[in-house]
Amino acid sequence: MEPIKIIIAKKSYSKLIWEWRNDNLSRKMSGDSKFIEWEEHSKWFEKFLADEQNYIFIGIINKEAIGVVRFEIIDTFSYDYNLSINIG
Repeated sequence: MEPIKIIIAKKSYSKLIWEWRNDNLSRKMSGDSKFIEWEEHSKWFEKFLADEQNYIFIGIINKEAIGVVRFEIIDTFSYDYNLSINIG
């Protein structure tokens, strides 16, 4: 078995992350279970990537994306982050 590679998510992963986010189980486990429309996700993702204090990583095994880990800044003064993990 190959080890897990961790890469920084780029815009090209937006659709996959959106699909994972809207998966029924992901929505059930999320703090916000509503379905996210593509347009809303696209705007959010671009804004997220533009903020240098946010981090989003994709886990890859055998060249296949298996999940995402997101660190979203919620307080810039105390460096508090919201952590989100989603396994595809």
